[in-house]
Amino acid sequence: MNCFIILTTAPNDSVAPIHDRMPLLLSHEQVRPWLVDAGAALELLCSRPPLLLRTSCDGQLGFDDLA
Repeated sequence: MNCFIILTTAPNDSVAPIHDRMPLLLSHEQVRPWLVDAGAALELLCSRPPLLLRTSCDGQLGFDDLA
């Protein structure tokens, strides 16, 4: 059986105009420390996520399109 959880944290500047939280995104290298090190997990929860960037012109709406 597959299970998952969505962790949220304070929004970065990309998301803050539209919501008061955002998913916490972990890199592959951050998964093990998240699972086994409470200090590392707390540090990840308190860190500001990187800005979200649109890297292709695929026809999806961007934040600027919603204003």
